[in-house]
Amino acid sequence: MSKSKPTRLCCVLLLATCVLVVAAPARAGLFVPVDPCCCVVPGIALGALTWLTITSIVNPPPQECPLTSGAVAVQAVASASEVERNNTFQVSFFGDFDHEVVSLGFHVDYDPSLITLNSLTVAPAFKPLKTSAPNAVAALAYPATAFGSDVLLATATFTAIQSGTAQIGVSVTPGNVKEGFFYRECGSASLISTPTTVTIPPERPIPEPSTYLLLLLGSGLAIRPRWLKRPRIAD
Repeated sequence: MSKSKPTRLCCVLLLATCVLVVAAPARAGLFVPVDPCCCVVPGIALGALTWLTITSIVNPPPQECPLTSGAVAVQAVASASEVERNNTFQVSFFGDFDHEVVSLGFHVDYDPSLITLNSLTVAPAFKPLKTSAPNAVAALAYPATAFGSDVLLATATFTAIQSGTAQIGVSVTPGNVKEGFFYRECGSASLISTPTTVTIPPERPIPEPSTYLLLLLGSGLAIRPRWLKRPRIAD
């Protein structure tokens, strides 16, 4: 097992102290018998001091994060409140940050039986990261950190496929290292999500051709042309 750098440095300092204790009298032309204690004790003291100094630098004591109760609010805003079937619409996601955020990640929640997700694009202010799911977002706040209110995070495009009320929002999976909102100082924030709703009305029935024919016939009978009127006979 190899020794750590602090251990090797302490051994070197101990040896150097012994050499200095022996070499100092000899350099002055004196030969003084050296007591081993005079060499070992200062070396141990100097080595211990070096050990404590290096250990405190390499392995600093853990500090408590002051940002343990922060929260990030993410609001979904739809481009339209009502969308016909087979039509597309967009949903933008905005975040409010009370502290600087360096990275973020979340996934979009929606009902796939009512709408389909066509695309999910990270905002230009962020650098996108690779994700394993098409409805997931992961990004770095680069080159500047994210801070302030109404910060655009991402934009999604959907297609309405079935009538109903579709709800679109975001959430974070606990334990997923790519999801969450992480502060520049330390720690991460909890998520407060405000979803949006889009109504997809049922399709209006298309009249049959026979219905149009009956309407035309009825209109023709109701409006009688002048040339069909009989002339009045004078008395």
